[in-house]
Amino acid sequence: MWAPAAGGDYERIGGGRSVWRGVLACGLLLAGAAFLEVTYRAPSLLSEQGDAAACSRSGGVVECSYGGGAFWDLEAVRGYFLRVGVSEEEALNVYLPTYRVRYAPALMGAGSAGALTAFALYLPMAECESKPVHGLYAPCQNNGTYSSFLVVADVAGALRAATVVTDLDSFASTRFDAVKMADPSTVLAYSNVGHTETGYLYTWKWDEPGASPQRANDAWSPTSHDVQLAFNGEEAPTHYWQPGYNQFAKKSLKTGAIASNHDLGALCKESMNHLQLLHEDAYALVSCRLADHVILYYDVANRTVLWSASGGKRYSTLSVGTEEDGAFTEGGRAWAGQHNVEAFGDRIYMFDNAYETGKPSRILRLRVDVSAGVAAVDWSYDIPFEYPYGYSEVYGDADLLPSGNVLTNWWPARLSPSRGLEADLYLQEITFEKEVAWEMAFYNSGATVGGACTTDEEKNEDEKEDEKEERDEERNSPVDDGPCDRQINLGWKAYSVERFYPGPIAYVLDTIESSTKLVLEITAHASLKRQHQSPGSWAVLDADGAPLSGGTFDFRAHQLATTVRIPYHTPGPAFDAATVRIADEWGQAADLDLGTRATAPDTAPTAGGTRRPDSARSNAY
Repeated sequence: MWAPAAGGDYERIGGGRSVWRGVLACGLLLAGAAFLEVTYRAPSLLSEQGDAAACSRSGGVVECSYGGGAFWDLEAVRGYFLRVGVSEEEALNVYLPTYRVRYAPALMGAGSAGALTAFALYLPMAECESKPVHGLYAPCQNNGTYSSFLVVADVAGALRAATVVTDLDSFASTRFDAVKMADPSTVLAYSNVGHTETGYLYTWKWDEPGASPQRANDAWSPTSHDVQLAFNGEEAPTHYWQPGYNQFAKKSLKTGAIASNHDLGALCKESMNHLQLLHEDAYALVSCRLADHVILYYDVANRTVLWSASGGKRYSTLSVGTEEDGAFTEGGRAWAGQHNVEAFGDRIYMFDNAYETGKPSRILRLRVDVSAGVAAVDWSYDIPFEYPYGYSEVYGDADLLPSGNVLTNWWPARLSPSRGLEADLYLQEITFEKEVAWEMAFYNSGATVGGACTTDEEKNEDEKEDEKEERDEERNSPVDDGPCDRQINLGWKAYSVERFYPGPIAYVLDTIESSTKLVLEITAHASLKRQHQSPGSWAVLDADGAPLSGGTFDFRAHQLATTVRIPYHTPGPAFDAATVRIADEWGQAADLDLGTRATAPDTAPTAGGTRRPDSARSNAY
């Protein structure tokens, strides 16, 4: 799965807290050639358990390995297990994962050294009578949960925060599906109670020591798959959007009361699993996973479906196909059972589970052109293992990052030591050239699945056929082959993954000169993914940090690139412009070291980069 660059054996670079300073710094040095040195004005990236990792480096690839002690060493985790009577030995054997992180800073792009990743991690229960475990949840309950966490980790895998949520709604019942960032300090997440795919909205102040997730309200929701804060202009959000079975609704954050409801009826067939409100909540991109694998674009005010594209093609108003070198070909492999469909600029990304196709899962990018009547897959990344090894029956994500890479998560339906496929769960960052730039892989579920997967030995064909007749055909799961089998309720899982940063990402794109002006052109990305533009500011500082000029602009939605142009007059007194600071609404900032002498700025500098406004429509949506 991962082939480190040539250069011999891994070089041991030590352990301890000093490693994290060195590891994170190398990302700044190798991340790209088109930007100046960036310094984040943010808290230290060290976590409580920085001493727990063993790291090595070879050929530009850093690898860090962690035992279950990485979780145990966090007070919030250790305190929970001790309170409920679970010893450290038992927690390490049953309830805590081991994990490994590999990453290539040169492939991760600008700002990657400070990257943070938020996700919900859980270990489900299944077939307890044949796979017993001992401890807190013995005997276990079908569709229950052994362990469930909300996690924030840095790029090298050090845990910035983790909290146990297993018993949040009721004993051994709670895991989380949807995870979003409400702001840099707040995770927004929906619980999935007893694997019913229903639950409650929670917020978690992850950077407050000892903070536990808190219910936003006590309104039960018919789905746990997605959530999005509603646009509220310059005011704080008061509502959120959430999909249901056939409908989606706008609800009060305080009470959960429904403010508006939009029913799509039979078009979704009780399988709506994703909802993205766009253009200040005027339009909605909707995914209906099992209803002929439909995605559709909906006019909220007029309650009208503007277009639909179907992986099964029966309910599609657009011709679905593939595009290569600008040429569209109708037909070919479409998507099936998709998850986390989201628009980023003029493209739509999704995780294609390849449900009931007998093929590996993949990431897709879709170009929609309504005027031409086409929905074209113009880029894809197949999980690089044949079915069932590269197949994720459910879950999966596909987020475009500021670097142009795609953040995803997936799990194999079956492990295979001979293929190098030994982890239950993979969080990955994939480049456009289809290289793995970053990976976080989770292990250690043997106590709950009948033992460790050590060989590729499978059951014989007669045993498989007998089991196949007994299984629920609708689920279309691969047959249980013992400890290497990883189905919906076997092995560590995560529904989705979210990337954010301790400040904006910014780099100098160009310097434009004319007879009267010098313009510094900077590209900036918001620190977290939001579905609408958000306020930002810039300031030019001298060598002592005193402001020389400044202005405001808007970050584009979805962490897309925003161009900020800062003009100067060439006549006039010279001054030392040492730094350009790009800041967001929370005061987080990235400083660009100019390292050059500039001239006095305009008395009334313009702000806000030249860009396509978020309100402008392409031919797609």
